[in-house]
Amino acid sequence: MTREPTLLSEACHGQKANLRLFVPSSLVFFQGHFRDFPILPGVVQLDWAIRHGRRHFTIPGHPATLKVKFPTPLRPETEITLALTFEPERQRLRFECRGGALLHAIGEIGFTTRIGFRKR
Repeated sequence: MTREPTLLSEACHGQKANLRLFVPSSLVFFQGHFRDFPILPGVVQLDWAIRHGRRHFTIPGHPATLKVKFPTPLRPETEITLALTFEPERQRLRFECRGGALLHAIGEIGFTTRIGFRKR
């Protein structure tokens, strides 16, 4: 069992990065999710976006806001493109995960260096 997709290629230009990944059926995250129709949990796709975003960009702080959609389940043995765009002035990471013409995930994660809660 493995925990990572296979990195096929990557390109980074300024605040944009594009990664081609292969999602093998041997990923531990497919176990029990679901037996007859395995799909990759959305939280794993979020984790990949954050970790690869931090690897390519200087992202301070921790995730604070999240907007995400998972229009199409991501199945095993799929080649995907993970497109990342970091907006440093807004401390926001945008991501999109596609497998060919299928959109598997799209969203944005806002980061903050503040500690504590904000009163409304």
